[in-house]
Amino acid sequence: MRLPDRLRDAPSMLTAEEREMLRVLAAEHPLRRGCVIDAGCFLGGSTLALALGMRERDRPVPVHTYDRFILDRWSLASYPHMLAGLSEGDNFRARFEQQLGAELELATVHEGDVLDMAWEGEPIEILFIDIAKSWEISDHIHREWLPALVPGTGVLIQQDYVHEWCPWLHVLMELLAEHFEPIATVGGISRVFQCRSAVPLNVIPQSLRELPQDRLLALFDRSANRFTGEDRAVIECARAVLLAELGQDERARRHLDGLARSGARGERFPSALDDVTAYVA
Repeated sequence: MRLPDRLRDAPSMLTAEEREMLRVLAAEHPLRRGCVIDAGCFLGGSTLALALGMRERDRPVPVHTYDRFILDRWSLASYPHMLAGLSEGDNFRARFEQQLGAELELATVHEGDVLDMAWEGEPIEILFIDIAKSWEISDHIHREWLPALVPGTGVLIQQDYVHEWCPWLHVLMELLAEHFEPIATVGGISRVFQCRSAVPLNVIPQSLRELPQDRLLALFDRSANRFTGEDRAVIECARAVLLAELGQDERARRHLDGLARSGARGERFPSALDDVTAYVA
């Protein structure tokens, strides 16, 4: 894989494989009648990837990109090398626009709290989600956007899928399994789905967390069972997060103890286990 230099050097939380996947999708995916959404752009690595792909098309369409553009403590602590000169609470949209450069003309920027935003119903061909960081945000954005995905060709990318912090994504995608076909895992994190059939609004709960606990855990099981190796080990850390979110802290701790004794290996698993263990403690 040979990324364009601008895309390779762009400050981004995304892996090189994820950025190239977005660029190729934007360049080659059939865009017959729909939009492209980049939900959670941060400093613009994902938007740049999509925009550079759009540059290769005869008829590019705007990339709708979403972020609060307000720097939070977690991002500042995790990515200080990208955020030099900024402080918690600062607005970083100027950094985003600087990175996009001439490609900014291909982006429609939606700045603010996504919970206050509504989609007008225009069909969506490519939906990249890196903003579903809570139950509430996940409920809102999926109810707004999933019913607009074009059946048969629409592509949904859940960036935080093979990750320890977003168990609600596994629950939701298994709940909607008849409408989505998993295609690939990219960069060890993003899960790509194709929309097989139209998603009725009434099949997406207004509050996913209000489903019975046994149902939530059974749906999570179905998703976890699709994975092996380190991917499975990281997702099992997300199971502990789900248990803790459901008030089952002792069960979550026992689960993490079992993971620690399991002998699971990999680059990401040890830090995922440590972080979730600290969260549940």
